[in-house]
Amino acid sequence: MGFLPAQQGDIHFNDNRVTNLPPYRLKKLGIGYFMQGGAVFPHLSIEENLEIGGAGLTKTALDTKIAEMTEMLPFLTNERLTEQASSLSGGERHQLALGMILMQEPGLLLLDEPSAGLSPANVDEMYKLLDTIRHRSPLTILLIEQKVTEAVKFSDRVSLLKNGTIARTEPSTQLTNINDLGAFFFGELR
Repeated sequence: MGFLPAQQGDIHFNDNRVTNLPPYRLKKLGIGYFMQGGAVFPHLSIEENLEIGGAGLTKTALDTKIAEMTEMLPFLTNERLTEQASSLSGGERHQLALGMILMQEPGLLLLDEPSAGLSPANVDEMYKLLDTIRHRSPLTILLIEQKVTEAVKFSDRVSLLKNGTIARTEPSTQLTNINDLGAFFFGELR
């Protein structure tokens, strides 16, 4: 995402070389980034957080996108828009952070451990939301996740990185049980 310089190789997105571009340029190219922990502005209202996510949109487009977020995000109602983000639970904060990213309709959504720090019920809710987003929007999702079972269920393909290199990639349908996952990560896939 441009926070640290690439040490080697090139990164391309939609035929554009994006290696070492700063985050604001990547956002303009349609890359959205969900930071682990669900970063929001706690002293601003929910609506103000969404407005920051939609910076650069016209007033009409901004209002339309905020209305879409109130329909999409399970916790959000029009009545709650004026609440401070600091009043949100961890799961709600994660949803708001995701909503802020979706305000710009990215073509690529990078998710850095969206389940980190969430209760099991909130993890389930987050993955339901991600599934809704995936089926509503024509976007690509790159998911980095510590909860392997959830990640495999959600994904079309799973890749294992080893020392910064893709060591193996398999369709998630081939990783249907714990033995398949173990073989994928620690040995040869049957």
